[in-house]
Amino acid sequence: MNAQRVAARLKAIGIPVREWQEGTESEDGSVTITESVHVQVPTFGGGLCIVKESRGPGGEFDLEWEHYPIRRTVAELMPDYKKAIGL
Repeated sequence: MNAQRVAARLKAIGIPVREWQEGTESEDGSVTITESVHVQVPTFGGGLCIVKESRGPGGEFDLEWEHYPIRRTVAELMPDYKKAIGL
């Protein structure tokens, strides 16, 4: 799956995009929506998912990651996006 194409589709359905990064042989790609929310774009098949980063009880270096369910299409990400940003 192509992160640039996912970013364009997100913009088309009204989800703002800050930046995108293509995947490599060892890492999935991503599309950054906010400082704490991004879309994970699989390099070798699979679906898309929203990932939300938050600070744990340990402070700055204690990060927690919430992975929303895997979705087949960009349009299916909209409810997860709204939940992740608190709408």
